[in-house]
Amino acid sequence: SEFLQKDYEQTIITIIGYLVNVMFFYSVYTIIFVCDGIKDRILCLGMVIFASLFLRNRELNANFKTICLTVLFVLNARNKNPKVLLWITYIVGWFEILLSFILSRLEIIPAYVYSGTRHGFGSVYPTDLACHFLVLVITICILKKGKLNVFDYGWYLLISAVNYVYMQAKTGVLLVLLVLVGNAIYQYLIPYMKVPEKLVTVYKAAMVIIYPFFAAVTIIWTKLFVDTPDSFLHKFNSIRLRFVYGNDAMNTYGISWWGVYFKEVGNGGVPGKRVDYYFVDISYVRILLQQGIIFFALVLFIYTLTQFKFIKNGMLYFAYLFAVFALDCAIEHHIAHIT
Repeated sequence: SEFLQKDYEQTIITIIGYLVNVMFFYSVYTIIFVCDGIKDRILCLGMVIFASLFLRNRELNANFKTICLTVLFVLNARNKNPKVLLWITYIVGWFEILLSFILSRLEIIPAYVYSGTRHGFGSVYPTDLACHFLVLVITICILKKGKLNVFDYGWYLLISAVNYVYMQAKTGVLLVLLVLVGNAIYQYLIPYMKVPEKLVTVYKAAMVIIYPFFAAVTIIWTKLFVDTPDSFLHKFNSIRLRFVYGNDAMNTYGISWWGVYFKEVGNGGVPGKRVDYYFVDISYVRILLQQGIIFFALVLFIYTLTQFKFIKNGMLYFAYLFAVFALDCAIEHHIAHIT
């Protein structure tokens, strides 16, 4: 128990280090035995090289190797059953959350509480845990193709209530409810409605451009933001601070092709608010500043291409789920996290 209290994060970092090595070796197996044809092998080899160079030169939080692991997981998912991978993701995700909750209640790992009322339940910060909820509800919606049952709706409504009362991660609550409401409309109303063709066309266009749109809006707003006492954002202080620190980071460190590392101090993992708090929350601004123009363009291209393929293949519901995540990235910093 004392070991876990003191060194559990270092233990996780060590496990992730071994996992990266395993994934690299499995990548070699994938390239030799799973890939089909020279072009496929060259593409996957390029991904391995990219992951290696990125880890060596650009991975800002090298302990967790977030971006490197993401690339390797994508590569090694080659020719695997996506439904099996998603079920594994969903089951492991909830297992980790529930295990962390139990261990934190037993005081085996820290049970962080912020501002006296905001509980992390074994997670380092309530907003991080809320984003897990969002990703998991999107995952189950994809797995079931929008055909949720009463238990699914009940479970995530219960989770939203727990979040609202004990975690107070308001963005997470709203976005999970947005997924559930959108799913209910898709499941129970759309089959019995005649949707105008023009509205469908507008919807399709909006889904394709939604990531570049939110990126442009948040970056321009952050760059031009001026904090004044009479600003309406003073009524929404957590949102206001996103623009305050983002604007300061833009003016201080600038925008470059490969990004600039700068030290950040968040509130996670401490009993009270830090006086030296400095954190860029908006995902699009964060990637542009820290990873640079090229990586920022690559991320937007991948998400936009995904949305385009959803629309092209008539998967309008899946495009909606990814659009909710695009909105999350306009407020929070989780877009580049492996979770």
